[in-house]
Amino acid sequence: IIEQKIYNRLLNKPMVEYLAQDATTLPIAYSRLISLFRNTTQAFPFDGNRVETYTSGASMLQSLLRELAKARQHIHIEFYIFEDDAIGRMVRDVLIEKVRAGVEVRVIYDDVGCWHVPNRFYDEMRSAGIEVRSFLKVRFPLFTSKVNYRNHRKLCIIDRRVGFIGGMNLALRYVSSRCRPWRDMHLRIEGGAVADMQRLFLTDWVFVTGKQDLSTDKLPSNPASQPIAKEDDTAVAQASSTLLQIVPSNPVSRYP
Repeated sequence: IIEQKIYNRLLNKPMVEYLAQDATTLPIAYSRLISLFRNTTQAFPFDGNRVETYTSGASMLQSLLRELAKARQHIHIEFYIFEDDAIGRMVRDVLIEKVRAGVEVRVIYDDVGCWHVPNRFYDEMRSAGIEVRSFLKVRFPLFTSKVNYRNHRKLCIIDRRVGFIGGMNLALRYVSSRCRPWRDMHLRIEGGAVADMQRLFLTDWVFVTGKQDLSTDKLPSNPASQPIAKEDDTAVAQASSTLLQIVPSNPVSRYP
């Protein structure tokens, strides 16, 4: 279990971002729910975010690849499933290109979600200089409770600037299939909420590595954002005044 003091340190940057906001008026209809999440998981409500919503895997992937190509400092990426197929290899190759260009790249995948992915897929990333970790490796499924203690987060944070979060994994079935692609939703976010996304990734990174790497250059500020261009009918651009609250579960919560 992550030490509570480390988790509290990870909260510092998002808390500063939250307190630095101009007075935010919370919608009355959701105030009790927002307060519940704020008190139980330290989920801060951030206003003024730019949000783009995807219901098409192809559209989300196109946007993700474009943002990965822009990375200059770091890429933190975490998926329940990071498949060794056409989609997974496409993303892997971009990550390898970026780490060779001097970008810090960290990857977390879930050991159960990626049971059928060959080790060589991740070893190739490691050989290129990408830091890759699995979440709670399961060696004897019949004799451990770890098999049900999984990490289903789908996160990508790029340069303290933009984040992706939602339900889509990195697998071909989210883009195409023999019948119909898997239907899910994903978000592209710019704004203060990215600070909480980075906090979640670093929480998991400390958990899987045991390293207390909390250097401030990896904790995002809230930079000015450029307008989001609408790509097609499956990507819905929204205004920059979106109120967001990233609500996590984690190993150190007071509540099960």
